[in-house]
Amino acid sequence: MINFEDKLIFILGANGTIGHEIVKLAVENNAKVLCLDLNDSNIKDYLCKKVFYRFFDSTDFPKLESNIATFIDEFGTPDIFINTSYPRDENWINSNVENLSIETFRNNLDLHLNSYCISGKFIADHMKANKINGSIILLNSIYGVLAQDEQLYNDTNLDINLVYPAIKGGITSFTRQMGAVYGKHKIRVNSVAAGGIMGKISGKQELQSNNFVKNYTQKVPLKRMATERDIANCVLFLASDLSLYITGQTIMVDGGYSLA
Repeated sequence: MINFEDKLIFILGANGTIGHEIVKLAVENNAKVLCLDLNDSNIKDYLCKKVFYRFFDSTDFPKLESNIATFIDEFGTPDIFINTSYPRDENWINSNVENLSIETFRNNLDLHLNSYCISGKFIADHMKANKINGSIILLNSIYGVLAQDEQLYNDTNLDINLVYPAIKGGITSFTRQMGAVYGKHKIRVNSVAAGGIMGKISGKQELQSNNFVKNYTQKVPLKRMATERDIANCVLFLASDLSLYITGQTIMVDGGYSLA
C-alpha cells in the first residue's frame, strides 16, 4: 500500500526518538533517505547506498537556508520533508510556572518554532520551483491543540511547560496557513500531534514516573501511552499517496486522549 520507490525523503531530527523510527519505516518502504541531525548514533545501522547522514544544526539560523540548499544541491529537492527535531536550550527543564524566565521563553520559541517555520517554507519554495508534488510533515503535540492538565503531574517527576504549548500551537497555525498557501502548487503540509510517548523525559535521562504514566493512561480511552511506531506510522501515511487529499491538518495520534 505504501511504496516510496523513486522518492527522496529528508528527515530532520532523524537520530531522535521518533525520527529514527521514521527512518526504519522509510527504509522498509524503499525510500531514498537523507538523515539530518547533530549525530547519527541511533541510525548507523541503516546507512547504506540509499540512506545517507549529514550533520545539520537547525538552530544555526545564519546558515540554516544555505545548509539546506547545499543538501539540495547534493541530493536534489526532496519529495517529502519530515521535521521531527526537538531543539531546546539548557534551561528547557525550567520552563514551568515558577521558574520560567523571559529569556528562556524567547530563546526556545526561536530555536524550536522559528526553525520549523523557516526550514518548512524554504523546502516548500524549492518544491514549488521544481514542480514537485511534495509532502511536508511537522511533528506536533496534543499540547499544540489542548491545554496541559496540571493534575497529570501530581506526585510525579514532571511539571507543566509553558513554552511547549506556545511552540506547538504555533506549528498548528503554521501548518494550516502553509496548507492554504501551497495547496495550489500541489504541495501538502500537515502535522502530527503526538500524545504522550512512553520513555525518557525531554531534557533528562530519567524515565517518566509510574505515577505520571498511571495518571496519563487513565485519561486515554486506549489505556496506554503512545510508542514511537504509533507516531511514525501516521507520519508515513501523511508522506504517502494514501493521503493525497489531506493538507493543512493536524492529525491527533493520542489514543483518544483529546476526546474528553
